[in-house]
Amino acid sequence: MTAYLEVTPLGGLGQFGMNCSVLRCGEDMILIDAGISFPGRDLGTSLGVDVIVPDITFLKEHRHKLKAILLTHGHEDHVGGVPYVVSEIPVPIYGSSMTLGLVAQKLKERKLDHSVELIPIKAREHLEFGCLKIEPLHVTHSFPNALCFAITSPAGNIIWTGDFRIDQTPVDRKLTDITRLAEYGEKGVLALFSDS
Repeated sequence: MTAYLEVTPLGGLGQFGMNCSVLRCGEDMILIDAGISFPGRDLGTSLGVDVIVPDITFLKEHRHKLKAILLTHGHEDHVGGVPYVVSEIPVPIYGSSMTLGLVAQKLKERKLDHSVELIPIKAREHLEFGCLKIEPLHVTHSFPNALCFAITSPAGNIIWTGDFRIDQTPVDRKLTDITRLAEYGEKGVLALFSDS
């Protein structure tokens, strides 16, 4: 059997907002971020549109394969859609403690706070979802404790940056983990999914 890694963007690709992508390896699937977008002039509030959420039909069709939602950081374009996803598919949610604090409030507002498990993760902690092995790494961003994900699969390694910026003097004094990213570069990276 040939190893493969399939990436399916449900939003956010080639646009600002609504970041939401599925990674699938065999029967194992994870969702990275579940964001919303806000209407532009073309869908202004005069039409009654407050937010735009990703189309999760693909997730519902493959719900038995979805193992978890991994969040890069707590901005709305990365977490605003979480309640819409977990109301249909209640799976564990992983993210930094600050990101999960914001998500917990969103879930409470929609009476979904007891429907899913929120699991805080730290940089360089190792996670495993079937054939997908994930190492969260710290990145500097305007949101504290933002993470990127180094993902190892039988098909190869990928780096999923989430939002980041190279900042040598961040307020929280936590620099982007360039050292660990370089180590993945030395091992070989099949694909880089980058956002900033």
